[in-house]
Amino acid sequence: MYSVRAQRFDRLYELAESQQGFFSASQARELGYSRQLQAYHVGAGDWLKRGRGILRLKHFPPANKPDGFYMTYLWALNREGEPEGVFGFGSALYIHELSTYVPPGFDLVVPKHFRRHSKPPATIFLHKKMLDAQDVQRIAGLPVTRPLKTIIDLLDTKVIDHDYVLDALKSAIDRLMITKRQLRQAQLTSAQRARLKDALARINYKSIDEI
Repeated sequence: MYSVRAQRFDRLYELAESQQGFFSASQARELGYSRQLQAYHVGAGDWLKRGRGILRLKHFPPANKPDGFYMTYLWALNREGEPEGVFGFGSALYIHELSTYVPPGFDLVVPKHFRRHSKPPATIFLHKKMLDAQDVQRIAGLPVTRPLKTIIDLLDTKVIDHDYVLDALKSAIDRLMITKRQLRQAQLTSAQRARLKDALARINYKSIDEI
């Protein structure tokens, strides 16, 4: 007989699997794990505490990205358990593996109303702005801005060295992660398009006149 306990664990495992083994205490409560039951699993060693309200299944394989990304992602969930943070800027370059740049912390793009009273699990740089759903994708369970959006944001803000951005732009084009069609159809201001064309010229892109 398929027990309630087994059903509960299967739901938790399915959730944790989508987050590389990580989950929040609030997510566990939503799946039927009371505070007492959570304390039992932590005490028994089945679950590992990775931060305040952040847990991981003990026997889950190592994550595809550094653990701090998942801890940061879970910290940014709202009270309803919905994600409010998207990795962007230098962190997005790192996730996409487009550059040798290693961010000193975690860049999160969040809505303007974003507030958290708990201490973040790592060094986090918040960028408050709205994102269109089409500018976001998931990689290894993490929400991240798409390559072209990432490049545009970095050209706009100059928060990291320009050479890293140019390297990432060239790599993304070479790997077809940014296509000529995307460059041509991107909804940009005149200033943004000018900055993009300048960057493309610097990497010797051959079809600048077509965008």
